[in-house]
Amino acid sequence: MNIPKTIYCVHIKKIPWNANAEILSIKFNWPIEKIIMNSSSDNLSLPIECWLKGIDKRQEAENFVQHWNGKEISRSKIECEFEEDKLEFCNKFRVGTCRKKSDDCDWEHIMCTANGKCSNDCPYGHQEGMKTGYINDCK
Repeated sequence: MNIPKTIYCVHIKKIPWNANAEILSIKFNWPIEKIIMNSSSDNLSLPIECWLKGIDKRQEAENFVQHWNGKEISRSKIECEFEEDKLEFCNKFRVGTCRKKSDDCDWEHIMCTANGKCSNDCPYGHQEGMKTGYINDCK
């Protein structure tokens, strides 16, 4: 029996509202396509949160949290914690073909925040037509 390998992510809270995935990618030296931003709030005065994905060693996640927890970004003291990565992305949404609303789909619908600068293996969704069904078509 094959037991799936545990993957981790870092959950970061209290990020200032004016930060975006590109800024965080540079600040944390993290690939932009592995940053999920919470964009559920339209209130720009509220802090946002993000998840840094793609960590396959628990110690790496713990080290990141230990280093960054309590540091400031634009005068906002961030909070970090590591957790098991349980987000499963909708493959149809990735290539613009899922016809379900986010709430009706069994998988995560999260838009890419890289503004067309993502990698070929970007796991997030793009505006319809940006990808044609082949991951290498990401522009």
